[in-house]
Amino acid sequence: MYQERMIDLKRDRRFKYIQVFKNHGELAGSYIFHPHSHILSTPIVPSGIAKITANCRAHYLQKERCLLCDIVNQEIRQGKRIVSMNRHFVAVCPFASRFPYETWVLPRFHEAFFENTSDQNIKHDFAAIVLDLMKRIEAFANAYTMEIHTCPTIFFGDARDEDTHGSDYYHWYLEILPKDFRASKYKRQDEFHVVSITPEEAAQALKTQNR
Repeated sequence: MYQERMIDLKRDRRFKYIQVFKNHGELAGSYIFHPHSHILSTPIVPSGIAKITANCRAHYLQKERCLLCDIVNQEIRQGKRIVSMNRHFVAVCPFASRFPYETWVLPRFHEAFFENTSDQNIKHDFAAIVLDLMKRIEAFANAYTMEIHTCPTIFFGDARDEDTHGSDYYHWYLEILPKDFRASKYKRQDEFHVVSITPEEAAQALKTQNR
């Protein structure tokens, strides 16, 4: 459903970014009790996404490698923050977590656009790891935000690297941000975050959680 809507919205050239997110629970800002998601198309790239994209591009220009591919390889090699993994995806608690039990689901293959993933085996593995992960997270938090980070529909190149495109350096992923009273209390607009548990401890707790 997400992919079909995103592909359709991309046909309108006025839109520069398509944002897919799901809020669950009042602490996450959801006051509708039936399951629902949001798909927003905007004529500009949100500042947070623009910053992520710029960082991915800078890494690619320096290393000639995808930043998220490097992160995936490092997390698998270290094994400290992995919650679960299958053939095509890995779920990790990121090194600089902003919320307790914050988790990312990352493709183990390089793909910039979530909506371009058509292989049914990949879709099955994505659904399986998300379902498994949410059962673990809901044991620790009853409110959360899920957001799919996909590549903007415009590229951030310039005259010096006009052959560099978002499909080279961007890597889509799913971000899950559990919310609790402590996270809400310490939320600050200057982007400093107070987290009560390390990502390594969070990954271990989620990994050993009986589903």
